[in-house]
Amino acid sequence: MSHAKISPSSLNYRAQCRAYAPTQTDSAAAAEGTMLHAAIEREYYDALDPEQLELVERCLRFLEPMKSGADVVRSEVKLNIKLGRHHTFGTADVVIVKGKLGYLVDFKFGRNGVPDAHENLQVLAYAVGVFDLFHGIEELQVWFLLPRRNETTSCTLSRTALSRYRKTLATLYDEVTATSPPQTPCAACQYCNQQSSCVALAGSALTLGRRIDPLVIPDEADPSAITPEVLDTVALPLARVLGSWCEKVKRRATQLAIEGHEFEHHKLVSRTSSSQIDDVETAYHLVSDVVPLEEFLKATKLSPAQLRSVAKALAPRGKGKAAIEEINSRLAALLPDEDAKTQYLRKK
Repeated sequence: MSHAKISPSSLNYRAQCRAYAPTQTDSAAAAEGTMLHAAIEREYYDALDPEQLELVERCLRFLEPMKSGADVVRSEVKLNIKLGRHHTFGTADVVIVKGKLGYLVDFKFGRNGVPDAHENLQVLAYAVGVFDLFHGIEELQVWFLLPRRNETTSCTLSRTALSRYRKTLATLYDEVTATSPPQTPCAACQYCNQQSSCVALAGSALTLGRRIDPLVIPDEADPSAITPEVLDTVALPLARVLGSWCEKVKRRATQLAIEGHEFEHHKLVSRTSSSQIDDVETAYHLVSDVVPLEEFLKATKLSPAQLRSVAKALAPRGKGKAAIEEINSRLAALLPDEDAKTQYLRKK
């Protein structure tokens, strides 16, 4: 699916920094999102694992009262969004029309949150597209459903304010598309593709002890002295920005060293990386005369996820979920204890 050059979903970040450039989407997350949206639209669930099936069922239950008695129910609705001299587009997951009332529902299957609907500029952009497409709608309820987080956020927009919505967005697009839009260090930096080359970010983030609004730098540089509140709201977001910048610095320096540049204070070294054999069956046939099967199996790492996948693929149509549950039941004694899972912090 193609994406708009300046997509509605990026507008809240662009409102913070006019020079914001989105990073590449996580391909695995994008593929899962496409699959889940298709399952809702086509009511085809065989490709889903139990967790994904529960997410889809939660979305379908959410839609039931809105669809009851509806005049129009459409899925995957392409919205052309005209904003003065600018044009963009987006895809609404579901649009429902009941007389003069419309519902726009967008499913967010990621683990991160989204801005509240009342301040979410994607809502305004989608509303412009819906009002232009469905001329009979006078009021539009916009709902974002985040099933992995058990969250919803919504607001109601009116056709009487359509010109104001359009003007607000057109002004933002004017500023974003201007020549050399200003770079503003802010919370959006952690999702920006220009972290490593942004002069404004480097000039502010690398000087601890200062406060740059809206990007806040902790007054205390020692992590052991930073309060939990500052860790949560300031230090962790900053660490994500600097972490990405640092990795790009290392990659750039390594590439220069490989190409022959000799640094005065650093040198290029090599280390052997561990490899993994994916085709276990072929590997066994190649070494079976040297390594007995029992010893070979001791050297082979088994993944519960791979076993579940195989069991599901071999199961009769519609029995994939039961096959996965059977695998879990039989391997229960061998699977890691839930309490032993690696723990880490993820941005909400």
